Amino acid sequence: QDDILDVEGDVAVLGKTTGADAALSKPTYPSTVGLAAARDRARDLRDRAIAALTPLGPRSARLVELAQFVVSRIK
Repeated sequence: QDDILDVEGDVAVLGKTTGADAALSKPTYPSTVGLAAARDRARDLRDRAIAALTPLGPRSARLVELAQFVVSRIK
């Protein structure tokens, strides 16, 4: 998600400059597969993590929240 935010994040929200990876020609997942594919992959991994945690029931609630946060964060 950090690499995605570096591409499309709002400087005012992030509190830091965006586009640093591209400026340094740093290879990132979004620069390799594209922004949409990177977003899709992040969501897929989140969904797989949540599915793996579900059998643990309420004990996994914090980890499920963390998985959701990592993909949905805006800063």
